[in-house]
Amino acid sequence: MHAQICYDFKTRAFHWLTVLLFVAAIVLVKLYEHFEDDDVGLLLIIGHKAMGAAILFVSILRLINSKSITKLNLAANGFLNQLATVVHKVLYLLLIAVPVLGVLSQVFDLPGFDVIFYGLDEDFFEDAHENFAKLFIMLVALHSMAALFHGFIKKDKVLYSMLPIKSLDR
Repeated sequence: MHAQICYDFKTRAFHWLTVLLFVAAIVLVKLYEHFEDDDVGLLLIIGHKAMGAAILFVSILRLINSKSITKLNLAANGFLNQLATVVHKVLYLLLIAVPVLGVLSQVFDLPGFDVIFYGLDEDFFEDAHENFAKLFIMLVALHSMAALFHGFIKKDKVLYSMLPIKSLDR
């Protein structure tokens, strides 16, 4: 009997769908920065918000799905497994927190909603949304570099376990 070297289709699909939504959200907000004063900018920011809502929805589904998957522990190093666990937990936290903070920044920016909630206002939530998004980007870069390290330096099965196509005998 062969040990499982690849996550199931649903887990890999959630992973890569999240990647696509995340890239789309970043591209849309970066384009918005160049067109924010016209109709194109309005469409871009609406698209960015839609991607954020989709990321939040998919992330909740991912969390539900993660309770039913078997962790593969393909990295033989205990420290690397622990580090990966911490990074994954922070990534999941940020996948929820960043869209929620984006929504809160919009709620606190509504006309007639000039309320300051325990000293927090729209600027606080907008800054938190942007700063946590930057932290998320840094952790995604670390996560990606770690996957490449496993695939090309350590030559273990970690990289192949999450590829969008099923890895056969790697």
